[in-house]
Amino acid sequence: MPDLILETYGTMPGYWAMVDDEDYEDAKKLVFSGRENEYAKLIEKIDDYHYNYQVKYREIIDNLKKTGAGFSVITKYGYQLAPIIEGCDDQSDDMISLRYTSMGSYSSDVGKTLTDEYISERENLGLGGYISPDKIVDASVGASPDSTWYIANCRHNLYPNGIFELLADILNTEGQPTVKNFKKFPQFMTIDGNDNLIPLTSENIPADKFNTSTSKSLKNFFNTLFALIKKLFSRIFKK
Repeated sequence: MPDLILETYGTMPGYWAMVDDEDYEDAKKLVFSGRENEYAKLIEKIDDYHYNYQVKYREIIDNLKKTGAGFSVITKYGYQLAPIIEGCDDQSDDMISLRYTSMGSYSSDVGKTLTDEYISERENLGLGGYISPDKIVDASVGASPDSTWYIANCRHNLYPNGIFELLADILNTEGQPTVKNFKKFPQFMTIDGNDNLIPLTSENIPADKFNTSTSKSLKNFFNTLFALIKKLFSRIFKK
């Protein structure tokens, strides 16, 4: 596996930028074990980005805001990731987990909602307004909760006209725009039959794009496969 990875995308820093912090060091051991000197320059480069930028994104965003610069996020959810990875039940836009595209917001798994207990806790803290009408997303824990817009039931590569209208409004707003700036574009939205953005309400909640039977079967198969792969390479992880 290490040889295969190094012959394909393992020497591309951009791919290393997509590795979770919790998996990063294990991934490096898997790929570079015994070859650290050979790939020292690459390791130095990816370490620099990972530890000085990627894991410090909240600090970087906060410092950016202190300069007076605006920072806004438009993100999507409602789809399951391909059921070939451990985190395939994450809310996503069909390609990237919502927790990443939204800069840290919390959400339920696909096919589920946030628990009543969790929602009550957030409401008691005065943060109930950040819970999406479909009870899937908690925007309050994101890096920029007051300037992050969420579009339910929208794919990664789908760009309804409303997104460009929202972008234009954000760019033409003096100072830091917030989700309360634009009546047409509240924090939580979805898409109507004509690919227009409309407010997400308790009456128009779209279904997660989640095929329960097929996804569970594929997930069980690949989880079993990955468990076998981990077992085969366990000696590498332990070094």
